[in-house]
Amino acid sequence: MAPSKDEFFPEPFELASLDEGRPNYRLVGEGVGVVVLVRDGKLSIFRDLCPHMGASMSEGKYNAGEGSLQCPWHGYTYSADTGEFVKNPNDAIFDCMKGLYKSYKPEAAPKYKLGAMSHKVEAGRVYVRRPGAA
Repeated sequence: MAPSKDEFFPEPFELASLDEGRPNYRLVGEGVGVVVLVRDGKLSIFRDLCPHMGASMSEGKYNAGEGSLQCPWHGYTYSADTGEFVKNPNDAIFDCMKGLYKSYKPEAAPKYKLGAMSHKVEAGRVYVRRPGAA
């Protein structure tokens, strides 16, 4: 029996269609795209948008060994398991300039995080839950 259309997006995808070791882009319906990561048989699904400036995360670099996904535009790196922000590679480049400006306030930096999407696997198909659905 297929999951509720109110709880899940209308377009599931085949579990067997996913490749481990690279970002997998899938449309789940209603214009929503997700990036699916397979690591040690476990799925992580996120909205296909970098929260910094909206880049497609499915075009980013996936490092299964360290469990990270890097944005293709500015290099922001996120946990492939939780979506938590890990690092901004540009920080090291500009480190020497930070003390020169009174306006530099690292505590005021935005708290970026990928939009994690929960899911259900049923009969070899992956159903992505709508945000806020029970």
